[in-house]
Amino acid sequence: MGYSTVKEVKRCFTYADAKYVHDKTKPIRGRSPDIRPLGQRRDADTYSVRMHGENVEFVLYKTPVVTYLPNGDVMVKTDGWSSISTHQFICQVLGISCYGSRRSTVMEARSAEGDVHKYIIPKDKGITMIHAGGNWRITQFNTVYEYRLNRKAANAVRKKYGDFLRYIKGMVNLRSEMVEPHRWARRQKPYAVITVTGNEIRGSTLRVNDLVWGLMELIKLEQPEETRHENHNAALAMVLRHCNQNQYGQDAAKVPAEEVLGLIDELLLRAHAQEILVWTELKTGQVPTGKYKGWMPERT
Repeated sequence: MGYSTVKEVKRCFTYADAKYVHDKTKPIRGRSPDIRPLGQRRDADTYSVRMHGENVEFVLYKTPVVTYLPNGDVMVKTDGWSSISTHQFICQVLGISCYGSRRSTVMEARSAEGDVHKYIIPKDKGITMIHAGGNWRITQFNTVYEYRLNRKAANAVRKKYGDFLRYIKGMVNLRSEMVEPHRWARRQKPYAVITVTGNEIRGSTLRVNDLVWGLMELIKLEQPEETRHENHNAALAMVLRHCNQNQYGQDAAKVPAEEVLGLIDELLLRAHAQEILVWTELKTGQVPTGKYKGWMPERT
């Protein structure tokens, strides 16, 4: 299984081509129901061709990934199997660029003008196209949505917690020092870190949802002035502990300052996701980023 075997699979652009492949391929002897291999006969359980009524199905394992219809349409459906083998199979059969993104399958089709457009195949839906003029033309595809950030609303949330954010930025700046990156680190320039002691980071780390709830309890706007700084420090310690979870148990550790500030900003926005995220229809050719996945209940 892999590129060495899938390259033996027949490439077909039209219904007539696919029907010819089916009719001319001998079934594997002794198998019931009939199995007709698409590639080498020893790979018949991996790649096969079959009829479903008048439709010709090119099958990967047990999934009819590419279906040729008598009217000339070709339907691609993955049934949620956004895997390397699925993408290799589609690429080989249709000669079209295909890859995975955020557990969905993405196909790239070139227009007659030479422009490349990206199309998502969701896990439970298909996409229909025809081959004309040497290119694939998408005739039916699914509208794709995802949550996008309303920046004005996000800035309003940050402004509401301005006192807390200014306090945290001041503490981070006060405790930060510049360090040189390791030779093989992704960072190429000196960056700021906060040194934290084992006592500060001692305790169990929280999952993100619990971390959001814990932060908001500590930074709520209506609280006595005498406890405000203590709670803000506790919020910082909680975030430091989470950022340092891979180094837990050491006497001292260094946490990147930008990671601390970034996580606090994310937790604050997650707590107000209902206010700042907008369910947005993506333009043709746009692929979901998945940046805010998990912030809101799943939608389709």
